[in-house]
Amino acid sequence: MIEDLELNEIIASGGPLEPTAQVDAYTVPALCPILYDENYRTAISYLRTMMGSGEHSDRALRLTGYIVALNPAHYSVWTYRLDTLVRMGGDLGAELAVLDGLAATRGSKNYQLWQHREQIVARLPRDSLDLPRELSFLDAMLDEDAKNYHVWSYRQWLVKARPDCRVEEVDRVRARVKADVYNNSAWNHRFFLLFECERGGDGEQKWSREEVERELGYVQDMITLAPDNAASWNYLKGLLKRLELPFGTVREFAVYFDDSLPALEFMLVVHQEAAELEDARRVCLVLERRDVIRKKYWQYRASLIK
Repeated sequence: MIEDLELNEIIASGGPLEPTAQVDAYTVPALCPILYDENYRTAISYLRTMMGSGEHSDRALRLTGYIVALNPAHYSVWTYRLDTLVRMGGDLGAELAVLDGLAATRGSKNYQLWQHREQIVARLPRDSLDLPRELSFLDAMLDEDAKNYHVWSYRQWLVKARPDCRVEEVDRVRARVKADVYNNSAWNHRFFLLFECERGGDGEQKWSREEVERELGYVQDMITLAPDNAASWNYLKGLLKRLELPFGTVREFAVYFDDSLPALEFMLVVHQEAAELEDARRVCLVLERRDVIRKKYWQYRASLIK
């Protein structure tokens, strides 16, 4: 007799079903066996039977839903659930609602849940996905943890899958940077949007002079807010490299922040580009004194200046 009433009702909703116990390939008793919750152990034993017989039914969907609520990281269960949904022509919109609930309560940092979400969204008819709602849901997830890798990774996938949201995404990520200029994840997403998506990521981006000046102006404004912020300086470096512009392009701006370690690192490259070797050595000496943890590194960098 199954003690859990919900699980009992799920199993009873279809035809006769016998559990299949786990078989461990041990010749001796395990030193430290996993102490599964009894309801979880029971549910998995019935799922083994279903998977073995190839049952794809409402009962299979309900049972997999029951199991992933207990263990959202069980990738085999997610795979079987997706297979069942596809074979049955299930309601993918309803599945998104299920995933919303799980992400909010159990799985905001769960690889399997977000990968399953990708699979569901990829199969939705283009006009069936409420894109503004999907982006707002992701914003809500980031409000809980602004640097949640899984959400940012899924967000990149979504932008590639649905290019029509890219312009809106630039505005949304601008708001993220404004809320926390130190959020390296938001800076990374902005770089992704401007280079990997809109311009193909092929290294042949053609930017107008106006676009270049606008983006350089934006990142300089953000640096001015927090001159010691490595995230915005790294974005500036990446921007100049991808546009094939010398670091000296913003020399007059960077030179004002001589109290900032990231600015000093930036100016070191500026001096090296211009073959200003004595100035480069001087910057290395300053960095040796002020960036004590990396003192040996700056000594090494100084030794390369010839």
